[in-house]
Amino acid sequence: MLELFDDSRFIKTLTDSQKLDYVLWLAMAGLTQNNSDSDPKWFKTRFNLQKGEEEIRINLESILSTFSKTIHQNGKVKFRNFKKLHNYIGKSEGDTSVHLDNALVRYDKIRKEYAEIKGLVLSNFMNDDYTRTAKAIKTLILKSGGKDEMVLESLKWAASQKWCDWTLETIIRRWPDFASQYKPSTMKLADRNCSVCSGSGWAYIEATNTSMVCDCRKIKQVNMGNPL
Repeated sequence: MLELFDDSRFIKTLTDSQKLDYVLWLAMAGLTQNNSDSDPKWFKTRFNLQKGEEEIRINLESILSTFSKTIHQNGKVKFRNFKKLHNYIGKSEGDTSVHLDNALVRYDKIRKEYAEIKGLVLSNFMNDDYTRTAKAIKTLILKSGGKDEMVLESLKWAASQKWCDWTLETIIRRWPDFASQYKPSTMKLADRNCSVCSGSGWAYIEATNTSMVCDCRKIKQVNMGNPL
């Protein structure tokens, strides 16, 4: 990413506002594994920007026309040179002292699942919502011993309880109840260091379930004659 600051296109072609947006899109690519929402309203809210949605839309169009490896596809902003721009330092599932980029990806995945279960719209989240949920998610990851799948399962467990309402903080308070009956899944998880799926577990359209991950996918792609 540091190479960007020596790129004449970035320095001379983009306006100050567009430079900021481009750096933020790059940051979001790291948080979302190169699958960031392109909606100007969401982008404005996510970073609490003062500029209008129309300016963000125009900025994105300028960025796309200036950088050919930055594309807009199916409502997402993606970078064809993503792996070069973002070099992840992976950690084991049980290690909670993760690299910052990797930790934020994990937080966003759990936050997204929480929002879906609760029927919340992430584009409506304000800065304090992101801060509050990040703090709670970090606590849950620590309580689980770094097992993200256990945290995700706790969300489903909370949703199945006969409570009037619940939040991430509710799960923290009731963690002993959940942990006492939790049975870990035997399903193999995606490797965050996988060069094919980057830990997403969904590398190509033929995949039909999350047990088809990483090395299995890589082998299948080779057998299908598709270059990696």
